[in-house]
Amino acid sequence: MADFSVYPNPFEDYTNVSFNLNESSYVELSVYNIVGEVVYQDQYSEMGTGSQKLLLDTQDYKPGIYFINLLVGDKIYTKKITAF
Repeated sequence: MADFSVYPNPFEDYTNVSFNLNESSYVELSVYNIVGEVVYQDQYSEMGTGSQKLLLDTQDYKPGIYFINLLVGDKIYTKKITAF
């Protein structure tokens, strides 16, 4: 996997999670607040190769720092994001 990005960042009402899969993979997206609590989690069955984009509704997120974990197969990728 390459090109994992989150935009806009900082975010307010929504943010996009964009990534590219080199092969079909199981994908799980989790969002954690600064104290490590899961505030969002979704599992996706096998996603195909190529560009993927997930829209994350963040209207209820309080201002602060969050972390997005993207589990692709057996590897975890993490990005820090900020809500304002």
